[in-house]
Amino acid sequence: MEKIRKTLSGFMCLALILLLIQIPVGSAAPITITVNGIVLECDTPPFIENGTVMVPLKSIFEALGAVIKWDGAANAVIIKSKGLELILEPLNINHE
Repeated sequence: MEKIRKTLSGFMCLALILLLIQIPVGSAAPITITVNGIVLECDTPPFIENGTVMVPLKSIFEALGAVIKWDGAANAVIIKSKGLELILEPLNINHE
């Protein structure tokens, strides 16, 4: 029981420390993407928007060996890798 209490106390202290740490977004170091130990050089660099990190999926999927195609008729991106197919379509959101 004492071991559990010490473990929980340690987690609580760690959580408190993490809550108190503030990282200034404006002065953050550039974001890098690493795939299989190799840092990717992307045409469009990753960036932070409203607290969310935006990354170029095309560069990541190509680094993983996937084939990416644009289907203009369907307005969709088709990604194929190892017998799998992923279709990305824009969301239809009505702002009524």
